[in-house]
Amino acid sequence: MADSKALEILGEVAETIQGRGTVVRTKVVELLAAAEVEKRVTTLNAALTKRADLEREFRKLNRPDLEVFTDLGSLDTSKCGYSKQRATDLKKLKENVVKLDVGVNAALEGNTAEQWKKLTETLAKINVKTTPDVPAEPEPEA
Repeated sequence: MADSKALEILGEVAETIQGRGTVVRTKVVELLAAAEVEKRVTTLNAALTKRADLEREFRKLNRPDLEVFTDLGSLDTSKCGYSKQRATDLKKLKENVVKLDVGVNAALEGNTAEQWKKLTETLAKINVKTTPDVPAEPEPEA
């Protein structure tokens, strides 16, 4: 066989990486750390976005939906209030904002994997995705 430049290059590569186990290890650690940081950034962004949405929804709903009128047809604002459903919705919105605040604070202050996991679980409980949608594989045609 003739001398192969490709084999020469592969040989040089093998020699170069021979003693670089620590370099490979360091790069893998950096890669995995970067992936975890990106995951946490995505989770925090989802939490902050959802919190803003909840606040906006609260402001939108925080108006009496039961109005009382006098016999003269004017609105009696002292007797206006919320229906049971509206009061329940407002309470749930407030609770979800508090849950998000607690989760975000814990994740940022403690910065442990467990606290970030709890924040992700809190988001899931209030129906927020923290991972991008992945298109489904197309089914093979018969």
